[in-house]
Amino acid sequence: MVEGGLNDIEAGLVESSYGESVDSFDKMALGSNLLRGVYEYGFEAPPALQQRAIPPAIQGEWKWDTSDTCTCRSEAYDQVKGHDIVTVAQSAAGKASASCISALQKIDPNVKACQALILAPDRDVARQMYNIFGNIARFMQTSRPANLFATDARDDMDIRHDAQVVIGEPSQVYDMTCIHELLPEFAQVIFLSATMPNSMLEIAAKLMRDPFYIILGKNEYPLEGIKQSCIVVETEDHKLDILCDLDESSALAHGVIFCNTRAKMEWLEQKLTARGLAVSAMHADMTAIKREAVLVGFRSDASRVLIATQMLARGIDKQQMALVVNLELPAVPRNYIDRTGPGRHSGRKSPVVNLITADEITRILEIENYYNTRIERMH
Repeated sequence: MVEGGLNDIEAGLVESSYGESVDSFDKMALGSNLLRGVYEYGFEAPPALQQRAIPPAIQGEWKWDTSDTCTCRSEAYDQVKGHDIVTVAQSAAGKASASCISALQKIDPNVKACQALILAPDRDVARQMYNIFGNIARFMQTSRPANLFATDARDDMDIRHDAQVVIGEPSQVYDMTCIHELLPEFAQVIFLSATMPNSMLEIAAKLMRDPFYIILGKNEYPLEGIKQSCIVVETEDHKLDILCDLDESSALAHGVIFCNTRAKMEWLEQKLTARGLAVSAMHADMTAIKREAVLVGFRSDASRVLIATQMLARGIDKQQMALVVNLELPAVPRNYIDRTGPGRHSGRKSPVVNLITADEITRILEIENYYNTRIERMH
C-alpha cells in the first residue's frame, strides 16, 4: 500500500479497466467464518473501493499438494492464479481492510507456511493492518500474522516459520524494486495506493500480468451518514472551554482530538491535564513501542481522551471512537478524510466536531467543496 494523492491519476496517467462491483459482503462468496469476523468487527456494507476490488482479488484458489512427490515450493501449488490488480483510491477509502479480507479469503488454514505478504507504507499503517487482520480472522483457523514492526530491534526479522501472513514495510522485507526477483512466477500481486506515479507503474510492469486497474475519484468517498459540525470561537483559548464542556457531558469519552503539530499537541495535553481531564497523547516522534502503549491505555480506559497529530491519523483504528475533534483543521482538504477513519465504513460513524475561529470559515468551505458535503455551523 502506498499513500499520497490522486494527482497522477487525475492527470490521466491511468484509467480504470475494471468496473464491476458487488454491493454486499454476503454476495462476495466469502468463507462463513471470515464473513462472521467482518460483521463482528463492525462492518455493515463494503464501501466503493471494496465493492470493486475484493471480488476480482479473491477469484482463483491455491491448492496445496501434500504428496510426497512434491520436491519444491513452486511445485506445491496447483497454479490457479488470481487477478493482478492496481487499485488507486484516496486515504481512508478502505484499502487496509480490503487487503486483509482478500488475503484471508485466499489463505489455506491447513498450510502452515507464508501465503501472503502485505507491505504497508509505514509502521503505523502496518500496525493498523495487523490489528484489523487479527480481529477479522478471529473465527478462522489461521495463525496470527507475523509482524516486522513489533520492536525497534533487529529481531524484527525473526519470522515464525508457521506464519501464514507477513506484514511489514518494504524496507524491512526487501528492496521494493527487487521483490519481483523473489516472488514465484504464479504469485498474485495487488497494489492499493493513493497515487500511481511512473515509478510505481514500472514496478507494476515487472510484477504483474495484464492487471485490472480500478481507479476511484475523490467523489466516490462520500462522508454521508457522518454528523459533521463546526463551532466558531473567538480565540484559541476558547477551544479549551468547548473541550471541557464536551468532557463534562461525557461526549468526549473515548474521543480523539487531532492537532497539526507536536507543539500544539503538547500544549493541549498540558492545558487539559491542568483542568483535570484524563488524557494521553501520541505523536510521530515516539517509538512504535511507546505509541502502542498509549493506544493500549486508551483502549483500556486508562485515559478518556487521546490527542494525536495528523501524521498518525491513518494509523489509528477508530472503530471504538465516540467523537472526533479537530482542534485545528488539516493543512489541506484531502487530509480531512483521514481523521474520519475506517469507522466510516463500519456503521460506527463517529461524529466530527471542528473547532475554528472566524478566519477559518473559508477553509471549512474548501472542505465542503472538496468532498461535496455539508458541515453544520454551530455557535
